[in-house]
Amino acid sequence: MLVVKDHIGKTLFEQDTKRIISTYKGRVNKEISLVHLEKVAKFYQQNEVHTAIIDLREIYGSFVKILSYLGESFYPMAIKSGLKAQAFVITDDLIIKNLTKKIAHITDTYDVQARTFATCEEAAVWLDTF
Repeated sequence: MLVVKDHIGKTLFEQDTKRIISTYKGRVNKEISLVHLEKVAKFYQQNEVHTAIIDLREIYGSFVKILSYLGESFYPMAIKSGLKAQAFVITDDLIIKNLTKKIAHITDTYDVQARTFATCEEAAVWLDTF
């Protein structure tokens, strides 16, 4: 099921696994990213979601400006829907690696498990344990 699709990415929901799958592409734009994330957060408010795969392999630039939104608004909504774990799929890009570590620190405060992987398949295998 399509949750949202725009210039920055696409987010789908798998009903059978209760899993969000987000794929992001291109240069990070704060405004477009926040609109996308707000639509995903609204979906979290209305649905039960247990796990998420966040594919960042085709995005570039810094999304540090949205970290406060993630910590203050997005993750509080996500955990209310039942989010237990989230997997980031990344390349060896140092900026993205460091930013995903910062997000993982945020998710730790909400008791959401987070790990990074090289492929969506590896991420799915890990998430299937939740």
